[in-house]
Amino acid sequence: MTDHINGLPVIGQPGGSIGFQAQTYIVPEQQLGVIVFANVLDAIDAAWPNKTHLITTTHIASGIINILDEQPIGGSGLSISQKYWVVNGLLFILSVWLLYTTFRTAKRCLGPWSPDNSNHTKISIKVMSRIILNFAGLFLVLMLSMTQVVPVWHIATIYQPDLILWLKIMTVLMALKGSVEMTRLVRTIGIDTNYK
Repeated sequence: MTDHINGLPVIGQPGGSIGFQAQTYIVPEQQLGVIVFANVLDAIDAAWPNKTHLITTTHIASGIINILDEQPIGGSGLSISQKYWVVNGLLFILSVWLLYTTFRTAKRCLGPWSPDNSNHTKISIKVMSRIILNFAGLFLVLMLSMTQVVPVWHIATIYQPDLILWLKIMTVLMALKGSVEMTRLVRTIGIDTNYK
């Protein structure tokens, strides 16, 4: 692959395997070669959001070339620890939100019932679509885990097992929320039938 680092033409190739990554650059004009190896590789280890295909060793290798060419290193963007803080913060917020909505739904659906609270509602498309949506994630995760339809899922399972585990837990929680909403629907239908 050919590229330019601060206007300097380079030839290079990134690479990686499970838990490892590397970047090689050759600078023909200066008869210079840089190879960087690292013992980490995961989905967060990229120059996102702009260039998700770049990895940390690419930034290190280009920084070394800039130093040897007496050029400014340039902005490094977020560090890997900052990226983890951002991702973990988002996952925490999503987890808390899903736990809160599940608890609120369970409290509303499994609490005491009275004819005044039921409103004798019919099965609406909105209620059914919400229940289906809560189960969709679980079925999707099961399908992806048991088949090779989307090979990226299995690659992500190798490279980001913690993220995949979190996703599986959240889909089970959503399915639990869907079960609670189905219970509410069944109880509502039962109340409606009793009052007709």
